[in-house]
Amino acid sequence: MSKKSIWIINQYASTPDTGMGGRHYYLAKELAKLGHDVHLIAGSYSHLLKNLPNTSGAYTFEEIDGFKMGWVGVSAYHNAHSKKRIWNWLNFSWKVSKLRSLIDAPPDVVIASSPQPFVFLAAKYL
Repeated sequence: MSKKSIWIINQYASTPDTGMGGRHYYLAKELAKLGHDVHLIAGSYSHLLKNLPNTSGAYTFEEIDGFKMGWVGVSAYHNAHSKKRIWNWLNFSWKVSKLRSLIDAPPDVVIASSPQPFVFLAAKYL
């Protein structure tokens, strides 16, 4: 099996330190164990996070459990029904579409799995 560059995009993904470490985290971890170059891309703020990640600027990357975690800077909002949350959907997708210039290895595979309705546009562009 050849090594692939795999990008997993979910605005609400988390790690065990920031949230529950759901399916996107575990998928990234297992794909990295198989030898792939994996980037898990998530938003820096979500009403679902129990601890916010330590971020600075529009993009923050960290190595975690064998893969790269990318936090895309988005605005904080007060509750799940906030208009700022809708703005974050657009802002996150726009910023994700710019990741090619920030990550050395272009993606061989892009997995976009998110309940927000705009992330597929960024994934298709990538």
